[in-house]
Amino acid sequence: MTCTCQTNASAHVPDFSVTGFRGAAAAPVQLEGIQALDLSFCVEASTAAGNQICFSVPVFGRFCVTSPIPIPAGAQLRACGETCGPFIPTGLKVTIYLNGNVLFSTVVWGSC
Repeated sequence: MTCTCQTNASAHVPDFSVTGFRGAAAAPVQLEGIQALDLSFCVEASTAAGNQICFSVPVFGRFCVTSPIPIPAGAQLRACGETCGPFIPTGLKVTIYLNGNVLFSTVVWGSC
């Protein structure tokens, strides 16, 4: 299988667990009746049947994407992502990291 991954590093979502988030943290917000949302995250991911990588994103829910390569047993998987759009989210872009290295990036919801 040939990987059709994006090779432009600026097209990937940073690993926020390494780089941190831009700007100072804001006070916690109430999510009930959300009016606007700008979300950046890194969450653990796991493998599932059919070479799937699955992860849960706060507010958006659970997603599974197909890996372009087989995932070795014991590998560390992380999904880092951010919403797209200036005020109201129009999409959710995610970069999958395998053992700390970019595996691929994709839009899992909407458009970016």
